[in-house]
Amino acid sequence: MPQESGDKNSSNKKSCEKRAKKPNQNFRPGNRDSRKKAEVIIVIFGLIEILSLVLWQSADVFHKFSDIIHWLSLCGFIAGAAYLLDKVFNHNKWVWILYMAACALLGLAVYENSEPSPLNRTESKSVEEVENSTTPLQANKPEPQAALQTLAEKLETTSDQLRQATQGMANLEAANEALMNAQSATQARRITPQQRENFIKILSDAHNVSKIPIKVIVGRTDGETENFALQFREMLDEAGYGTVPSGLQAPLNDPSFKGNILYVTDALPNIKIPMYNESGKYEEIIRIPNLYATPTSGSSQKGPDVIAIFSSTNGTMGIPSMFPDRPTIMPMHATTNNPGGGVVYAYSPAQNPDKILLGVMEVLIDDGISTSAGGGKTFLKPGEIAFFIPQKLY
Repeated sequence: MPQESGDKNSSNKKSCEKRAKKPNQNFRPGNRDSRKKAEVIIVIFGLIEILSLVLWQSADVFHKFSDIIHWLSLCGFIAGAAYLLDKVFNHNKWVWILYMAACALLGLAVYENSEPSPLNRTESKSVEEVENSTTPLQANKPEPQAALQTLAEKLETTSDQLRQATQGMANLEAANEALMNAQSATQARRITPQQRENFIKILSDAHNVSKIPIKVIVGRTDGETENFALQFREMLDEAGYGTVPSGLQAPLNDPSFKGNILYVTDALPNIKIPMYNESGKYEEIIRIPNLYATPTSGSSQKGPDVIAIFSSTNGTMGIPSMFPDRPTIMPMHATTNNPGGGVVYAYSPAQNPDKILLGVMEVLIDDGISTSAGGGKTFLKPGEIAFFIPQKLY
């Protein structure tokens, strides 16, 4: 009996020791090494995938090797898939055999579809093919003489088109000028407030000391002629060319300004021009019913607004020859003698009535009022000057 009891105790003790040792079997050092190895492999394949993506994006930079780099990138992309399949099939060697076969097929496909570079294409041709080949540019290259002929024809065509365009522009300008002349011919003459103010200020300078009464004459008349003659007469009166001196002109305080002296200024007198005289009190307007103006033969221009009648001793009307004398006033615009631009006004004293009338004509022309000198017998006394207001020519 004591022997049986001892055997049972010993067997129970051995089974307990075995159960105590089983939990430690799950933490063998070999398991930890396998896990670290798997992590390292995953990192390596991840780097391969990233490197493959970078090479795929930058393959074109390497020109001649771009096809090889594209192939390596594709192999790198599918390497990760091959590794996963290898894990699924418990390290089956056929997985990697198939991977290598896929890489070989991809390499063959890339090679068959690759485009040789221009240098390679030239080098791949034989000497005979290069000598006998003709590029499209060479085949279509014209002969020098034919090219010059074609260029000359194009230049001639362009010259004709330019000539036609220039002629068309000239015709258009002529039509516009004719239209403007027609519109001007149908519009009534009038002196604008700006014209009136400029005229009076220029002729009211203290250095314009040469003034005498200027008559205004009307011949054949109508409403338009009467209205313009009254405006013109009123403007002359305000500028001091009536029988009553103008109150706008200041006395001359320049003792050095004597005969044959030229005074030049670019400033008009600082005076306030009165409103248009609506009282109807003007200098006399002389009326000669049978007096009229005839247009110049062959002239397409409209007649002048006013006609200057100079003092004459030979019974004719016209601009007298006064060279080298000068008018009493000359508005001068920018010229080679006045490069600074703007307008200057030159005043010169004179007793000659014709110089006085010519000076007033210069101001009228500068103010945009057209003037001319007529011809025929005079009806003024010696020393008298006048402006004739012709009936408007339509």
